[in-house]
Amino acid sequence: MSEYTYDNHKMDERIKHRRNARTLRVFSLLYAVSTAAALMFVHADSYKPAVSYLLLYMVATFGITAAVVMVLLPAELFTDGFSSGVYGGFAFVVALEVFLSGGASSEL
Repeated sequence: MSEYTYDNHKMDERIKHRRNARTLRVFSLLYAVSTAAALMFVHADSYKPAVSYLLLYMVATFGITAAVVMVLLPAELFTDGFSSGVYGGFAFVVALEVFLSGGASSEL
């Protein structure tokens, strides 16, 4: 009976890892596409605030690289702790991008 419980627990963990991996991969691709679109909007003539392009591109490059890495990692790595760390990292990168893009929320 205890082996059966152990096998179910292992199966639940594998399913959870796959679900975490699928969710993070979709989120990463969405992040990469939205960052690319935002970078195109920053270069539009209608965008007036001062932008620090070097810093913005450095942060965007780091974020897009992280997004590509998330797509390529195996599903076994996507534990709850790893996934929450990645979400926190993406939140930090997005906050930096918003700050460096100029506008009302930036002090540039």
